[in-house]
Amino acid sequence: MAKKKNKFKEKIKKEFEYYCSIKESEKRLTARTIRVFNRGNHRGCESGCVDLEAEKFNLTLEVERNCNSAKDFKFKIFNHTFMDEPCYRFDSDGDGHLNKGDIYLPEKFVETPHFHKYDKNGDLIAYKTDDWITDKDKLLSDQCAALASFANEENIVYDELPNICNEGELFPPENKMHDPLEGEDFNE
Repeated sequence: MAKKKNKFKEKIKKEFEYYCSIKESEKRLTARTIRVFNRGNHRGCESGCVDLEAEKFNLTLEVERNCNSAKDFKFKIFNHTFMDEPCYRFDSDGDGHLNKGDIYLPEKFVETPHFHKYDKNGDLIAYKTDDWITDKDKLLSDQCAALASFANEENIVYDELPNICNEGELFPPENKMHDPLEGEDFNE
């Protein structure tokens, strides 16, 4: 594991300008639904991916959520041609993150929810944005609103924010249609 982390650290250090250009580039989210599936290797966890349209990059957005806690979810942006780890990530729950290096003391330990990115030294750092400080409870209770916050931070544009639903739902919960004939007996 340490070799793998060092490999990413060196890659980020060497290609930091390219790495930053991923974040700065406009990414378009066109999917109307992000369907998440149970992950066989992680009990109680489901995840799903959709492509992001970007001019120079082949990017994927992954949504991961805990089936047992609606407030435990992650959003990740991958560029698999660049590295196997997420380039940018958001964690709503879990352990806090201890930032390395010369960082102002209050920003040294960052509790969840927080964003992750790499710095110019290739170190993974965690940080918070203003909306997660002021509207934390609202954003934790609505994964779509949290996704909108992530999209704003990562320069992802969309015409309509996609719904996040699991494999067993035909329609996402907020889009379920009322059947006006429900309960009618047609065998009379």
